[in-house]
Amino acid sequence: MPFSAYSKALRKIAERFPDQRSDRSLSFPADHGAHPNVPAEIWEFTVQMQSADGYRYGLVQSFTRFGLGPEQPQRPSAWAAREVYRGLFAFLDANRRQYGASERFARAALGMSGYDPVSGLLWLDHWKVRVPLGEPRSYTLQGEARGTRIDLRLEPRKPAVALDPRNFPAAAGGRLQGYILSRLAISGTIHTGGRHHKVTGRAWLNRSWGKIAPPGGQIALNRYQMQLDDGREFLILQLRRKDGSAAPLASGLMIEADGGARAISRNHVRVEPGAAWLGAGGIKYPLEWSVQLPGLETELRLSPLVENQEIAGSVRAWSGAVSVSGTGRDGKALSGQGFMELSGY
Repeated sequence: MPFSAYSKALRKIAERFPDQRSDRSLSFPADHGAHPNVPAEIWEFTVQMQSADGYRYGLVQSFTRFGLGPEQPQRPSAWAAREVYRGLFAFLDANRRQYGASERFARAALGMSGYDPVSGLLWLDHWKVRVPLGEPRSYTLQGEARGTRIDLRLEPRKPAVALDPRNFPAAAGGRLQGYILSRLAISGTIHTGGRHHKVTGRAWLNRSWGKIAPPGGQIALNRYQMQLDDGREFLILQLRRKDGSAAPLASGLMIEADGGARAISRNHVRVEPGAAWLGAGGIKYPLEWSVQLPGLETELRLSPLVENQEIAGSVRAWSGAVSVSGTGRDGKALSGQGFMELSGY
């Protein structure tokens, strides 16, 4: 689907649904599952893993549900569906410097995609995630594309942090609700490149639902996620105008090692680009970034594990794994890993 058609379709879908409250309290385990009365929702897992023999991998696996209308269709056809799912499976083999992304769409009919509220299973073909509706509280991820197969278990190490639309107006548009699980421990297996490995690592879940702002227009958004080895996480969103007519604005969130969270206002964060990489179609992506947090006496530097982590699907973006280094108070060295999503120039 062309980019313009994709964006237009999302806007039309959202208009069919009534406005929902975006300030209600989260309710678990129900909010882990689908919300059929909202026009769109996303489950996005970003992952870095390693094997005992030194192989390093990155993964983005996401599911997006698009409601086609607030009511069940009245047509008797078996193809009739109330919703459509989009799946993304992007896998990085850092040692071999290979990256591939696959995207699929399927209507929630004839078993092609859907969500089962009894088992917590969300699927699109053979891409699957099972969300925790009871015990155990773990997630499972399964998928296969381009010769790579994964089977992973993800255990939350911190409680969910609600995303307040007032702190993230660029992402929320005032009509979006959700939460993040900023640190999940990974165990499982990967089969890729003719190798079968047990892996461990860290994951991050972004979860949101409501009237999600579709891509397009003059506003672009960059996202920076950082998981530090000292136990903290940072989420920084940078909003900019594509024509460069205004200075970019950034805001964010810091999650302490004990799970406590505090907002970072745009007056207390600066995001500066460094060296850039030229993607397909002449799109430029700065891939070296500095995130400066003066109030915390902290500067973090993000560098890609591999330069080419560009997704060329219904939405084109650089979406991939990065390493994190930097300094904190009293010159303390900081390290970690992370993820960036860049809209490009």
